[in-house]
Amino acid sequence: MARVRQAQYKAATELLALFEDQHLFSGYLIEPVGAVLVRAPFEMDIYASARRTYPDAPALTTLAGLQAAVPQLQDPQVLGNLIFSRYREITHWSSEHLDDPENRQWFIVALRRLVALTQPGTAAQKREV
Repeated sequence: MARVRQAQYKAATELLALFEDQHLFSGYLIEPVGAVLVRAPFEMDIYASARRTYPDAPALTTLAGLQAAVPQLQDPQVLGNLIFSRYREITHWSSEHLDDPENRQWFIVALRRLVALTQPGTAAQKREV
């Protein structure tokens, strides 16, 4: 489990740096994001694990809903799956773009939370050892 958390932390920090870099274009982000999420290993589950784990959370796919739910988001795997599902929705099924300001901010909020949950030495990691 510790190796998985290390991979998740590495993925979260790498992707956070990409989304925080205002000079990147959506086309550049598409390939690296998917590859990094697969290696973490996260699953694109069409939001199933998030709906199952956080049934009372507000609409997690909106920036306002995600921001309201951040304190509840305690499971790094489920959060990573949520990130992967949102990424895939934007890049494959919707007319939205990764570099839209609200989408960028959604990923920044989600990835910051994922970094906090997977950072070495956190309470969540100590419980798993």
